[in-house]
Amino acid sequence: MGRHVVILAGGSGTRLWPRSREKSPKHLLALAGRLSLLQSTFERVRRLTGNVYVVTERSQVESIREQLPDLDGEHFIIEPARRGTASALGLAALAIAERDPAATMLSVRLTNCTVKRPAPAPISTTRFNSWGSHSRIPG
Repeated sequence: MGRHVVILAGGSGTRLWPRSREKSPKHLLALAGRLSLLQSTFERVRRLTGNVYVVTERSQVESIREQLPDLDGEHFIIEPARRGTASALGLAALAIAERDPAATMLSVRLTNCTVKRPAPAPISTTRFNSWGSHSRIPG
């Protein structure tokens, strides 16, 4: 059983318009400092595990490869079409479960800020049984 971290980076760039656009979405921008949101998030989570995945859509793969040259092709999960956060996480869960059926998957927020003292956060995990239903386990 391994720890797998997922970074969602498939947005269309509308939230920070006009700075963020279709060709330069938020996660590829350096908003504070020299690293983009994607680069700083990747650097932060790669210390946790070597199993870091980026979920994105086909049109952004080359731009992300330029920003994350250490990320190999096996760690890209390509969405066939944009369907939102829940669908992207579902696709990532399926892809990771095929590689490691006993995996623990974490998704992280894109951020380039450093948290000196994190606030406690509730943690919950989901365990899937063999029939495909799930049960929530409070943390």
